[in-house]
Amino acid sequence: MGNRPTILLLAAALAAGGCGDGTGPGTAPPTEATGTEVAPSTGEKAPIPLGPELQVATALIARQQTDSARARLQPFIEEHPDDGKAAFLMGLTYHREKRYALARPWFESSAALAPDYHPTYHFYGWCLYYLGDIKGARTAFDRHLAFLPDEGDSHFALGLIALDEDRLDDARQRFVRAIELQQDNPRRTRDVSK
Repeated sequence: MGNRPTILLLAAALAAGGCGDGTGPGTAPPTEATGTEVAPSTGEKAPIPLGPELQVATALIARQQTDSARARLQPFIEEHPDDGKAAFLMGLTYHREKRYALARPWFESSAALAPDYHPTYHFYGWCLYYLGDIKGARTAFDRHLAFLPDEGDSHFALGLIALDEDRLDDARQRFVRAIELQQDNPRRTRDVSK
């Protein structure tokens, strides 16, 4: 298999609904990708294809080479200003660096350009959460769950929001649901432990 597991790790997590990027409280290790599509986990939404140029940027992001990813994405975005997936990946480069204020406009652009690209809402939710926009974060996570109702990390995020707002019963229900959804998934052991 060689380096195959590392080629499109992040793309697989994003497109398969795993959405963990290694920087948020509820994250999962990415899964392996095949070809130009990513393999979904059981019970998750169908794969979301990424073109070759975006696959390269995704691989760079997965290797924490965010500056190189931005250098690859910038000319692509200039040629394809309406590509919401590219805008998402540009935002993700800043998100991975915890530069949420810089990530936010890219996620907003991605949501406007590609409203059905569900990974955007998950990462946008964490971005807003870290920026202190709890209402906006809740809306983004709810939107993500409209696409993937069984995505445990978004339930976990909504549990954190409920905890922050002293809605303890709601927080407990969200945390229990997150555990139920992730406990049998070995990729999510870390999430369940939280």
